[in-house]
Amino acid sequence: MHYYHLFQTSNRDLKYVIEPLKKKYPLTPEIISKNQIGLLALEALEISGKKIIWHDISSVVRSRISQSCLVKWRRLADKYNRLNLYGKPEPFSTKNLKTLQELVKKYGPLWNKFLLIFPQYTDSQLYYIYRKHSREN
Repeated sequence: MHYYHLFQTSNRDLKYVIEPLKKKYPLTPEIISKNQIGLLALEALEISGKKIIWHDISSVVRSRISQSCLVKWRRLADKYNRLNLYGKPEPFSTKNLKTLQELVKKYGPLWNKFLLIFPQYTDSQLYYIYRKHSREN
């Protein structure tokens, strides 16, 4: 039984996120048995028609607070959404790196605003690319 559908939100169609998550984080029998009580609680909420909130999910994960679960989910959803729309990003060219460095110099680290110029990357990917190359210099 797969429980990934429990993590879908009502305001988005996230089917393109669910399949890659199944591959990246398979729910093995060990994980399911370890979290059986929490997963059953989530299923019970779903069956009763109540909305599953991030606090419910964090109680299953146990090692994360609800805000951490939400941020992780949004980052994964954003990453797979960009893969779905633009495909795998090309390696960052020297020209793109210079553009990114100029943007940071002019506007500061507004990573989410730079997505308009580099839509195939996530904001965290741009941050890590910038940090990697700024350390090399």
